[in-house]
Amino acid sequence: MNARHSMVRRIVAVALALPAALAARPAAAQLASAGAASLGLGDNYTALARGRNAVAWNPANLALPDGPSFSLALAPVRVSAGISPITTADLKQVEGAVIPASVKEEWLARITEAGRQRGALGFDLTHLSMNVGRVGIQVASTVAGTVDLGPDVAELLLFGNAGRTGEPGDFDLAGSAIDMSMTTTFALSYAQPLSIGFGPLPDQHFALGATVKYIIGNALFSAADAGSTATGDPLEIGVEFPIIHTDTAFRFNNGAGYGVDVGAAWQGGPLSLGVVLRNVLNTFEWDATTLRYTPGSAVFTADTSYSDFDSRSIDDAPQQIRDRAARLLDELRYRPSLALGAALELPLVTLTADIRHRLDEGMEVGPATHAGIGAELRLIPFIPLRAGVTALSGGYQYAGGVGLELGLINLGLSASHRRSDLGEDAMVMLAVSFGAN
Repeated sequence: MNARHSMVRRIVAVALALPAALAARPAAAQLASAGAASLGLGDNYTALARGRNAVAWNPANLALPDGPSFSLALAPVRVSAGISPITTADLKQVEGAVIPASVKEEWLARITEAGRQRGALGFDLTHLSMNVGRVGIQVASTVAGTVDLGPDVAELLLFGNAGRTGEPGDFDLAGSAIDMSMTTTFALSYAQPLSIGFGPLPDQHFALGATVKYIIGNALFSAADAGSTATGDPLEIGVEFPIIHTDTAFRFNNGAGYGVDVGAAWQGGPLSLGVVLRNVLNTFEWDATTLRYTPGSAVFTADTSYSDFDSRSIDDAPQQIRDRAARLLDELRYRPSLALGAALELPLVTLTADIRHRLDEGMEVGPATHAGIGAELRLIPFIPLRAGVTALSGGYQYAGGVGLELGLINLGLSASHRRSDLGEDAMVMLAVSFGAN
């Protein structure tokens, strides 16, 4: 009995955590932040980013005089993961024990209220990030997506096919879906200082900048339940989970396009201000000719089984699948977003604040609105301590980090916890750089 209970515990834990292990919806930015300092400040970095970091945050900052003439990063990585409404903390509380019926009931109630059990995992890798004077370069890849499990799927996982009542019943598995995408962006930035001043403040600097991006769509995967069921009498499981995906058998170029970000930066003494309009122009689109279709259908009874997971051309898919593919390609584009930032550099403390808003849904479906503040404390000049708190659409984010600056070599480690209208996740970032954080 103990062995059986142990196996059940593991199945439930793995199944509820499965969304986080599989994929994550694109919640990260199109062009990943190339430094750990930004995450430690709660991603409130628009006015403070300098050197290579300006490519992703505000290209105009490349022309501000306090930025490095050269900086380079060695493959900084940002990872995010999470599940909700049943979180890893919930699973941890019942680790090594039989899950009480009352806990299962409470978990199922939370999932039913939320409409799904959601998982998130994102991975951002910057292959190259550098600046030489007022020119910046960044090459970065982002993998992201979502996994959703409907309430009936959760009930099956928690209580088995007998459900909450203890009697075999029928289950509708609608509401379950998996989405994943991978893109790579090549970005080139330039900033131009201008002799423009505002008011009597001394030592003023003003600059305009632009980032030109070439985006490649590496892979796209989207699957949604189309009528899967599980019945108790007779015992039968019918899976209908059609999959739309790009053809990655021989290539990872399944779409392309150009994008442009424009920004302005002003600095007067210890105060810096910045404004950025991202994707003021963006032509990226997935290549419809590379799409494939997999029926994802299976039937299991007490006596027989059948499955069809053979990939074929999207042209061979039913009309409703082709219509869904057309909607998907239209939705998964990069939309404009606006960011405003301010930073105040004092002797021991630097304060920073950001307000950002995405103007429409698209590839970047993280929280639409971001408003936050961050602080960097340098009691020891070469060990910056960072913290930030942010209000997001439907939630919040709090973060912290530490750096170690050894001459030209900088190490940074930051982490954050985020809850928004899209769920709950945690992020961590490690970066090694030369010349800038």
